[in-house]
Amino acid sequence: MDRVWQMKYLMVAWDVDQWGRFGWDEGPKFHSEKQAEDQDLLNVAACHALRNGIAVFPLPLEEMPDDAPVAAVFH
Repeated sequence: MDRVWQMKYLMVAWDVDQWGRFGWDEGPKFHSEKQAEDQDLLNVAACHALRNGIAVFPLPLEEMPDDAPVAAVFH
């Protein structure tokens, strides 16, 4: 049987904006600059994680693993 991984922690850079749109059917659409009706997708990810009981840690980008704007720990 394949192991099903679940997210335990989400780390999000609080000093970075990742503009775009997210829809459950089409997934994320990323934009380099804010466009009409865009959302900060890092904020969307953090809110979704919190609603699902996942611990979220906002960090400055310089403290993020591999300088990535988002990272997760799974178990």
